[in-house]
Amino acid sequence: ISKEAMADLAFQALSQPFALRHPLQTSGFVTPISSNRPFTFSLSTSTSYRCTSKLQMTTTHKPEVRDKLMVDASSRKYPILFGANLLYDSELLGSLVRGHKAIIVTNTTVGPLYLERVKESLKKAGKQVYSVVLPDGEQYKTIESLSQVWNGCMEAQLDRKSCLLALGGGVVGDISGFAASSFVRGIDFVQLPTTLLAVVDSAVGGKTGINHPQGKNMIGAFYQPTSVIVDTETLKTLDDRQYAAGVAEIVKYG
Repeated sequence: ISKEAMADLAFQALSQPFALRHPLQTSGFVTPISSNRPFTFSLSTSTSYRCTSKLQMTTTHKPEVRDKLMVDASSRKYPILFGANLLYDSELLGSLVRGHKAIIVTNTTVGPLYLERVKESLKKAGKQVYSVVLPDGEQYKTIESLSQVWNGCMEAQLDRKSCLLALGGGVVGDISGFAASSFVRGIDFVQLPTTLLAVVDSAVGGKTGINHPQGKNMIGAFYQPTSVIVDTETLKTLDDRQYAAGVAEIVKYG
């Protein structure tokens, strides 16, 4: 199966009822509201997903939102947008930042590929843009990396209207989300997942945190993003290992 086809499978996997995908975060039964597309699944826990239209990949640079899921969690309602070249969409990305400042957190693998693209989009929208580049790998999901993000926020003098954007996979998203949840007691947080695994799992659901020497993900918080933007073109740059990890997660959802 091609990587392009995987983007559609990722969308379908995310369309599964939230309680089935994250049983530790929700309880109760799932009630289908409509059986025709567009359709909605609603949970007794007030979390729901709404999805529209099927996704197609494109090789042009014209940004286009092809699919949308609405997550209605108890703490926040937010969209998950699927489409090609969304990292080029200055109007879309600019609309996610309420204030004048944004900080992008990425790593040494993803940064060279997409950081400048996101920076330019935000600058075109009139935003002041800062960035933090972390080392790549699970072994860097530590308090030191978290402090590096906090330091970047302090140096940029972010306020409560500022926005933190996580550009990368699960490790970047987890660290960034925890930093956003705690900086000035909480700033807006946008997920820009660039791995298939992050798209269908870690970028959705609000799980954030870091590892401790005595246990994985032992320090963190549940903090929902304000938006999740999936640029499907980024999935084309995945190596076989990252690709397989995402496929395995999709298979788990049936």
